Amino acid sequence: MRNDATYLDVIAECMEAIDHYLAAAGDAPVREVLRVDGLIRDGAVRRLEVLCDATGKLTPELRGRYPTIPWARITDFRNVLAHAYLDVDPDRDADVVLGSLPDLRRAVDAERGR
Repeated sequence: MRNDATYLDVIAECMEAIDHYLAAAGDAPVREVLRVDGLIRDGAVRRLEVLCDATGKLTPELRGRYPTIPWARITDFRNVLAHAYLDVDPDRDADVVLGSLPDLRRAVDAERGR
């Protein structure tokens, strides 16, 4: 049976991979990288899809400890990435990377005891 710890590990792994992809682009702004580099965008979008799916599987108790994180928005973004792929917008991807992930990273690190 999968539990919060499993999904937290998946989320952390996805965030690390996204960081790695973006670091490969050097000092270029995230928005620009996602707009012009298809390989990095594809990797980041796939990891965002997995990350968003995993956040939807976290228990309500865990999510309740972090009320400022837009859990529904993150989870709903997975549906955009998976089903409305023609509407995927690099700027919206950048908004998720730049906006929600830092708070999510702090919550995941706190829950994982890091």
